[in-house]
Amino acid sequence: MREKINIFIYGTLLDEDVSSRVIMETFRVIPASLSGYCAVYVRGHSYPGITRKNNSVASGGIIRGLSKKAIARLEFFEGENYSLEEISVDVRGASERSFFFAPGPGVTLSNKPWELIEWRRRHKRAYLNRYF
Repeated sequence: MREKINIFIYGTLLDEDVSSRVIMETFRVIPASLSGYCAVYVRGHSYPGITRKNNSVASGGIIRGLSKKAIARLEFFEGENYSLEEISVDVRGASERSFFFAPGPGVTLSNKPWELIEWRRRHKRAYLNRYF
């Protein structure tokens, strides 16, 4: 893997309190989207996974130039059921290559769309207490 890579983030990592605790280095999130995907709840959890869905767009952000150490921290945070996959995301109207954490076969996704605003209101406090 290259020295520094771009990561498309979605879900709880879009919350600065979560991403700053995981990444532990200076970064900037630029709004980005992933066509043909949507974020849905992981069954039994308050956090999402991302899945393919026609005519959908997953909102997220891109972080450019993350170090190997930051990527390793993200891999630990995501766990063994998520893997890095290369994709093309829309950043300010232009297509850009990036990586994202895709849920693997060990992750059971629901059909319920996941929204950051709802997560912050209903689940954030308990999530931070549990994972951090």
